[in-house]
Amino acid sequence: MTVNQILYGAVTPDNTKPDNFYYTEQVNSAYANLGQNFKHWGLQFGLRLEQSQIKGISALGTKPDSSYLNLLPAIYLTWQPSGDHNFRLSLNQRIKRPDYSDLQPFSYQLDLYNYQTGNPTLRVQRNTNVELNYTYHERITLTSSYTHTADFFNPVLVQTGTITYRTIQNAGTMDN
Repeated sequence: MTVNQILYGAVTPDNTKPDNFYYTEQVNSAYANLGQNFKHWGLQFGLRLEQSQIKGISALGTKPDSSYLNLLPAIYLTWQPSGDHNFRLSLNQRIKRPDYSDLQPFSYQLDLYNYQTGNPTLRVQRNTNVELNYTYHERITLTSSYTHTADFFNPVLVQTGTITYRTIQNAGTMDN
């Protein structure tokens, strides 16, 4: 439903406005992975090339079309000075695509005062991760990690009069 009418405390759908949304996404990817061990050291390098084509159209005329190409590297370095101790350092990049429901360009009434609205212009979220692990006796593991996120998905509330709209936006960066 794109517009709802409230009559005598009940919600009545407005069927004069269509809410069809057609969305296709084609993802093509290729992977390469190389690894080598040298005595107490191990090195692994991976690369993912990903190309996405997104097409969308709604009855409202919204066309959230986009295309993007991502090169996502991963590097892993291990060191095992003895059988009891193992260290691993990793660096990788990943992406997270928006959920389909977050892209739909319609407003849905949740109650008398709250609506949820999709955002067809959301971009993918890119995560860069660094992690250091230490394992003792293959039983106890300590991990320290850092993640930098670009184009972070974040819920946003916008109030117009007494009505609150909830949507998702790319809200900048986040560091964990």
